[in-house]
Amino acid sequence: RDRSEHFALPPSMGIDKHRKGCDYRDIKINRQLGYGRAATKGGPMWVDDLANDDACVNYSVKAILVGRNNKTKELVNLRQSEYSIRVIPTFFDLVSGQKRDCSGELELLVRESESSIAKLESVKKRYDEKGYFTSEDLELDVSRSKERQLLPLPRRVGANSEKTPYAIEMELVYKVEPNWASKLIHRPQQKAGILVGRIRTPNVVLPYRPPILIDHQHRFELKTKYEQENLSRLSQFSSGNSQDLQIELECKPANNSDGKPPNIQSISAELISVTGMSKKAIPIKLSHTALLQKRDEIRTKFQEYANRLDDLQSWFMSHSVNIETPLEQIVPESLHNDVLGIQELQVKINRVPLLVTEINSTDWDSELQRRITVNFEQPPFKKNGVTGPVILPSFKSCMCFRSYIARLKLRMDDGVGVLQLDVPIDVRKAF
Repeated sequence: RDRSEHFALPPSMGIDKHRKGCDYRDIKINRQLGYGRAATKGGPMWVDDLANDDACVNYSVKAILVGRNNKTKELVNLRQSEYSIRVIPTFFDLVSGQKRDCSGELELLVRESESSIAKLESVKKRYDEKGYFTSEDLELDVSRSKERQLLPLPRRVGANSEKTPYAIEMELVYKVEPNWASKLIHRPQQKAGILVGRIRTPNVVLPYRPPILIDHQHRFELKTKYEQENLSRLSQFSSGNSQDLQIELECKPANNSDGKPPNIQSISAELISVTGMSKKAIPIKLSHTALLQKRDEIRTKFQEYANRLDDLQSWFMSHSVNIETPLEQIVPESLHNDVLGIQELQVKINRVPLLVTEINSTDWDSELQRRITVNFEQPPFKKNGVTGPVILPSFKSCMCFRSYIARLKLRMDDGVGVLQLDVPIDVRKAF
């Protein structure tokens, strides 16, 4: 696990309404401003940032004035004050597109969990037979299961495997019969085949935009000379960010079709926000496919593992007097924590519309291939006088994360259908 995940500061997110005796439970978000804040000076700010009600990251600075009692010479707190601050760090690493396939790591964790449960069940079985358990019994069980444990993990070969130069590849199988009117005039062929969409380097980065008033108060021209120099130097690190994405299309017509590739009728996109938080360190980086489609299945499986481990460990501790082998040697504490990290993972999915503009396009060539370049942009803040949500920068830490997917939909004409591409993108604080 990357150690930097334990030290990186996640951005301010949500609000802790239970602090200071629930003093902030009545804060409401002003939809015209995009945030709400406490009436008292130094109180927290609550921004519409798509955070779960149970997920919050808050920062504050607490100052204590300490004096000394003239009689007792003891130190006493004379006065203290706390001031909430908003932290929006800058991450230069790509977060959302970093992990596209987690099947190998997830299967390894499943195998280790099931192996530890099997060991504890074997200990319990032998204890019930003999009334005790020795180290020799454990060595015998380990030697029997070693061959099974050393079997290599199956490699998943698919669209995102290392064998293909494309990071993303999706297919649309279509078959459109000619309408009855054209059949009366002549005998047209059906439109059928496979439309393939490919993306080589989906490193799209959208700029973070704070609420309008906050952004206005932190304009570049209002900063000091030294702050402007620092921001200018930092801007060099983000100069390579791009909001453009190139899509490669290939049409493979069926033998009995008219051989003409379909044209694009419209292009639309939405931003899918994925927020995850766990009470324990999250042991692996789950892919977007796992988070969007299999999160309930994965969490249920690890809940079963956690419950079974708890039951067996409770039995083990109650009979540990007649068991020579320590529990840590059978089930490492780190494995138990990894199981709890997945079991307690809470994921919230939000969807926000994206503006997508086609900025460049080629026609179908002789090999029935074409390229399209699109530009992503967050929609305007103001819509009917209501401010849209604030899209926080992508981040990852050991216990929480925020990542994004741009779901791109290419609607083809003649009733061919929609080719959908899920593209991981990042949101980053710009300078």
